[in-house]
Amino acid sequence: MIMDITSVEVAHMLVSLLKRLKTGTDHLNYGRDIIAGWGANVLDGIEQPRIMDIGAGTGNDLMGIARRVDAVELFGIDCYQPNQEQLQNKGIHAVGLDIERDAIPFPDGFFHLAIANQVLEHVKEVFWVLSEMARVVKPGGHVIVGVPNLASLHNRIALLLGLQPTCINLISAHVRGFTSHNAEQLFTLGGFFQIIGYTGSNFYPLPPAISRPLSRWLPSMAVSSFYLLQRTALAGSYIDTIKPMRLETPFYTGEISPR
Repeated sequence: MIMDITSVEVAHMLVSLLKRLKTGTDHLNYGRDIIAGWGANVLDGIEQPRIMDIGAGTGNDLMGIARRVDAVELFGIDCYQPNQEQLQNKGIHAVGLDIERDAIPFPDGFFHLAIANQVLEHVKEVFWVLSEMARVVKPGGHVIVGVPNLASLHNRIALLLGLQPTCINLISAHVRGFTSHNAEQLFTLGGFFQIIGYTGSNFYPLPPAISRPLSRWLPSMAVSSFYLLQRTALAGSYIDTIKPMRLETPFYTGEISPR
């Protein structure tokens, strides 16, 4: 049903108001404190732990953990050359590759912890990315994933008004939307990971003093969702679990040469 012009104008006025109210809270979407806290907890007692960050950017998440954990070895994967240079300047091993096509150039079970924060919503080949993460993380090791929440309060309001949810805006780099239920299905597919932690960060359009606790109390409606996964001892390859599913779109399985 096509909305009349008055309804459209009202909807856009409301969206504009919500945007003004949330000004200054966007940094909470990245959950840096959540990642640093979880990282320090799971690495406690491990000597010289190795951490990998996929889509590391300039290394903020890696450095947040390094400030809490002694003698860590940091590895940042990023395809953008200026980011690689900044990672190297911070003492982080920088690796440039296409995470949707290339194998991560480390042996099986090499890392104690892997991070993918605000990355998976950008990738079509999510099964390949998760499969490679499952391969290079030790059994008993951990993965921290942060993604925008499609079911956040502000996205629900947008849909109610007939507007596009912001986290899958068509004029953006995002190609996937995540809700907690569907994300749990994705991450635990095949039994390679179990979810041992789940929380939210930020709560549009509320100020930080209210947004911080509310996003923890109602994570399914927070702006961003964060998952702490533990690698099980299951052998094999995560990517193999999608082959019998016969999905209509052929996903990359690593069986052909990278582009």
